Amino acid sequence: MPHKVRSATVSDDIRGQELNLLQAVMESTIDACFVTDLTGKCVYCNAAGAYFFGRPLPEIIEQDIEQLLGPETAGILNELDRQVAATDQAAAKEILVAGSGVSRVYQVTRSPYRDAQGMLRGTIGIARELTKPLEAEETIRQIAAGNSTTGKDFLHSVVSHLCRACSVDVAFIGVLSTEIPQTIDTLAVCQHGRLIGNFQYALHDTPCENVVGTKVCFYPTGVRELFPHDTRPVQLGVDSYMGIPLFSSSGAPLGLIALLNSQPFPLPERSQTMLGIVAARAGAELERVLVEKQLRASEARYRSFVEHTSDAFFVHDPHGKVIDVNQQACTLLGFPRDELVGLMPFAYDPSLTSDELKSGLAQLDQGQKLRRETRLRRRDGTEFPVQVQVSPIFLGGNRCAIATVQDVSERQQVETTLKRHLFELTVLNLVGTICSAGKSADDILSRTTHLIAESLYPDNCGFMLLDESGQVLTQHESFVLTAPVRFSGDISVNVGLVGKAIRTGRPIRIGNVRHDPDYLEVDSRTHSEMCIPLHTRGEVIGVINIESSRLDAFSEADERLIVAVLDLLGTSLERLRTEQALHESESRFRRLVDAIPQIVWVAEKDSGILHLNQKISEYSGIVADQLTGWRWD
Repeated sequence: MPHKVRSATVSDDIRGQELNLLQAVMESTIDACFVTDLTGKCVYCNAAGAYFFGRPLPEIIEQDIEQLLGPETAGILNELDRQVAATDQAAAKEILVAGSGVSRVYQVTRSPYRDAQGMLRGTIGIARELTKPLEAEETIRQIAAGNSTTGKDFLHSVVSHLCRACSVDVAFIGVLSTEIPQTIDTLAVCQHGRLIGNFQYALHDTPCENVVGTKVCFYPTGVRELFPHDTRPVQLGVDSYMGIPLFSSSGAPLGLIALLNSQPFPLPERSQTMLGIVAARAGAELERVLVEKQLRASEARYRSFVEHTSDAFFVHDPHGKVIDVNQQACTLLGFPRDELVGLMPFAYDPSLTSDELKSGLAQLDQGQKLRRETRLRRRDGTEFPVQVQVSPIFLGGNRCAIATVQDVSERQQVETTLKRHLFELTVLNLVGTICSAGKSADDILSRTTHLIAESLYPDNCGFMLLDESGQVLTQHESFVLTAPVRFSGDISVNVGLVGKAIRTGRPIRIGNVRHDPDYLEVDSRTHSEMCIPLHTRGEVIGVINIESSRLDAFSEADERLIVAVLDLLGTSLERLRTEQALHESESRFRRLVDAIPQIVWVAEKDSGILHLNQKISEYSGIVADQLTGWRWD
């Protein structure tokens, strides 16, 4: 139960019906509600307010706002209060509230509280949290958007994003040193939102030792005590840790991504999910970087509350008739107040029946609260989804009811969007797995086409790749056609939407192809088309073509998802290309050595003989392969 008003300054003026109504309203909302008197003391707070202030209700009542929120935030609220006193109007502002290592964004509205004689007695505060939907949208957008950069730029963008999205102090990506065993060389480090210099450290007696080559490791707090011989947490002021290993496509350990925080770890579930998604791309990028390094080495060797809350409030008499509403109710339904007052709920709740109303009134008579989801009808006839909570309240000795109505259109849209984004992340994770396991370009393209066709777009879908001339697009063998069409499989880059995507290097998304002059008809059932170019090393090598029989079938989110998928594919295809180049370089060198008429061997200091030409067999009778790895010591 929320604490009652205990200050005589306010409580003596809030009596009877007024007290019942105000407290019933505040207890019915999900927003944090609190009342401060003229001295700045909090004299009332509802249950949601305890979460806002970050402490139990008994520790809130009779406390100064500055003691509860700190001088900076209290100063913002005091300025709002001065505006309220000067204008007699509500004032609102977004504020940042920090607690338990997590910062939250709130929209705070302050409105005047006056007694029955009109004297200003205090201020009503309403705080609605904005953090969660903002964080969810930003996180999904950042991950699903992908990143066309490579190398250092990509790794820097990853650690910077992880610091922001996971609310941690430090994020870094490290690779196993090729020179010193059991040592990590960092490639990108972000601390407090800024990129800092790289460093090297030994894995022994560090939390990273339990991550590299194994699994995700999480220490929610107490890292310095758990690893007393590791000096870096002390230097960085670290208390908590989460790390995920990075592997090559063959399963060999490459390094890790680590998140560190000076307080107990703030967002473990989201952070682990994000690390899992980022690791697929980061691992592919890291492997590409390492393969390139090997290639370079090889070629060097041979490269106001009621009126200002977002909820609508309806007060009903014992028979269900509306006797009072707030402004939000008028705005929500499009009625002026004088038209809403006096109506029965049937006027704006078309699904409500007489029997349901009678049953609800009977339950209210027994002191029960009611909750239902329905659709209300506006004055203009449009309908929208709402959640309604009805609570009994006594006014003038009569049992009345107060209904809190929340428009859940936006919430349902957010839920739908979050489900979509979760699905997108799942698809990206599957594509990352395909890219890591793929041994050839055809295999990766075929499996990705199959995934997209089965999971996302059931109509015509597949890749078209540029030939050696760069002027003709050829259908990949995995291209999915849901019905026979008149199409040879080849198309000039100068025609069609696929050609336009190749020429411009940009995504093409058309809601009605019949109205587009660049459209080339292949399937008469097609109404929408999306073409996304496939890049490797900044060059366009092909395009994915996705068609639909529906109008406006593809959204910005669809485009963003496919761009992210192709970003992963491009990195993976470049890795395969680099590995092939390395293999060919090594083969050329071996052929050259084998062609020399004398005995020739290649050896390294630590590895012994790496290669012997076939002349050793002619001179000694020993098979060359038998001496591979042989050392003089």
